[in-house]
Amino acid sequence: MNGVERVGSEFYGNDYLPAKPFTSLETLRFEDLPEWKEWLSFRGEGGEFPRLQEFYIKNCPKLTGDLPIQLPSLIKLEIEGCNQLLVSLPRFPAIRKLKMLKCGKVLCQIQYSGFTSLESLVVSDISQLKELPPGLRWLSINNCESVESPLERMLQSNTHLQYLEIKHCSFSRFLQRGGLPTTLKSLSIYNSKKLEFLLQEFLKCHHPFLERLSIHGTCNSLSSFSFGFFPRLTHLEISDLERLESLSITIPEAGLTSLQWMFIQGCTNLVSIGLPTLDSSCPLLASSQQSVGHALSSLQTLTLHDCPELLFPREGFPSKLRSLEIHNCNKLSPQEDWGLQRFSSLTHFRISGGCEGLETFPKDCLLPSNLTSLQISRLPDLKSLDNNGLKHLALLENLWVDWCPKLQFLAEQGFEHLTSLKELRISDCASLQSLTQVGLQHLNCLRRLCISGCHKLQCLTEERLPASLSFLEIRYCPLLKRRCKFREGQDWHYISHIPCIVIDDQAF
Repeated sequence: MNGVERVGSEFYGNDYLPAKPFTSLETLRFEDLPEWKEWLSFRGEGGEFPRLQEFYIKNCPKLTGDLPIQLPSLIKLEIEGCNQLLVSLPRFPAIRKLKMLKCGKVLCQIQYSGFTSLESLVVSDISQLKELPPGLRWLSINNCESVESPLERMLQSNTHLQYLEIKHCSFSRFLQRGGLPTTLKSLSIYNSKKLEFLLQEFLKCHHPFLERLSIHGTCNSLSSFSFGFFPRLTHLEISDLERLESLSITIPEAGLTSLQWMFIQGCTNLVSIGLPTLDSSCPLLASSQQSVGHALSSLQTLTLHDCPELLFPREGFPSKLRSLEIHNCNKLSPQEDWGLQRFSSLTHFRISGGCEGLETFPKDCLLPSNLTSLQISRLPDLKSLDNNGLKHLALLENLWVDWCPKLQFLAEQGFEHLTSLKELRISDCASLQSLTQVGLQHLNCLRRLCISGCHKLQCLTEERLPASLSFLEIRYCPLLKRRCKFREGQDWHYISHIPCIVIDDQAF
């Protein structure tokens, strides 16, 4: 409402003003009122919103005040993008979640007893916060220069903090007074400067309850770091640290027995990740290779994304992986000596981007026989799928192939051995002309077949597709669309029994 400048008595009913105008209202939101400057609050006994639980004011840049002061039932308050707001925030005895971002000078003295129920706090201006409520569990700090002083001051008053998020902040010195609390279960850092002042000490300390650690983006001061002493760590995420060259994980006496998920993305200069092996307490690091041992017996998911310099030596992966994804890591080309065929737990494998010169995939004995999901994407030189590498994948249920511009054959000897295949997706393979050699009619477990963006594909099958197929989708395949035209195409009788057929935007 671009014209609203003032909210006054008319908001509560003009001439008719009940004692409590909004007796049932539980949620109130004001958003995107660019000219709103003034709010004249209702001053009746008991307040205007006795049951209000959630209150939002967002993107009202000219609003200066006031705000309702009697909100006895308020649980959640968010004020964001109100740069001119100048009010004193009253105490709300029931409030649990408070968010204040880019909201001018909202004077909030949350250290007092009126905020004893507060559990989550998201703030950008923390200069006025002298301490934290004793029950606070979740704290997010945004856009703060020299964040260490107010952070130290606040943490001194809170010994129960479990979730800490730091966004777009900068550090100018090391933390004093013991650093971050050992009660943390999750630490997330986004696009903050001079992180070495925080991380160097933090990564050396023992954090017995830490479960999640995420470090994201634009920190140009870190070229390497190592960490350990996180016995309960289950999730580790590192992304867009462009200067990071090496990462080392040391194993304390108890081991990283809880680590299940590791995601590394956009570390364009990363050449070394060191994880210890079973028979050595020292990380195996090399200047241009990555040694990943088997001590991380609990690690189930490993994702490597946009790390073009990363290399793996022989037997480089933790042996209990269930999911392995490699995206745009130009020097990581799947090899037999990776030992994946021995990984009895690996059920999902995805390779996407890079692998220049790789014309056939997968090679014999590359993938484990227990694989249930295989995704092959953006391999620029791939010309065919290798039958020798697929023939033992009897448990494979999902096969996706996309953005392989030179792919001409899926498998010259067919897919008959993929007896468990339930879903087959093929998209954006510009050179693919025929699927007749695949033998789709023999895939008696196939339920979904999706084909899109294969402009040269002319023929799907020479026999009736299996009765198990319940869904067929064909999009942006003009030649195939002509052959599968409803009741008229020469291949229509091969597919007419399928319950659901979608060709471009038409369903049959």
